[in-house]
Amino acid sequence: MNYMKIKFNIVVLVAVILVVAAAIYLLFDKLVLTHSSTKLPPNVVTSTSPAANSLNNKRKSSSSPAVTLNTGPSKGSALTNVTLAITRASVVGNSLEVGTIINGASSGTCTLSASQSGQATLVRTDKVVTQNNSYVCPVFSIPVSQFPDRGNWNVSVKLIVNGSSYSAKWASNPVHLSGSY
Repeated sequence: MNYMKIKFNIVVLVAVILVVAAAIYLLFDKLVLTHSSTKLPPNVVTSTSPAANSLNNKRKSSSSPAVTLNTGPSKGSALTNVTLAITRASVVGNSLEVGTIINGASSGTCTLSASQSGQATLVRTDKVVTQNNSYVCPVFSIPVSQFPDRGNWNVSVKLIVNGSSYSAKWASNPVHLSGSY
């Protein structure tokens, strides 16, 4: 009698486990189907066929790999898509600070020029560095006391990479150095 009762309890327990497992499976399946039926924007491609990934396949089979933060450009390679942009130029505290970002190059020399008509141009030079997963010229910081005049100054940065020159001007030129310093 005890044996029959134990066997019955085991059968009931297995049946309950199967019912719970089936319910979980159906619930999970419904959630996945609901989520996967969401329509994507027309410009998003989810296919992984070689035709859909032709650009990626061309890149992978290319003899010149893409420039990344890990590899940088290969030695002697021509840099064709280098861009330099000034991201900020303003007085912070008692200094003019100028920040940049570089795309397409992982090394080089940056030269900041601050000019004003009738005044000597202030020039600072530094090497390209990595900052927050980007290549940049280190933030140039020139104490305002080094400027002979507190008026308007035009800010530009020049980047020299493998003998090629790239330049950028601050979009909001001139920068006004006002206030008491």
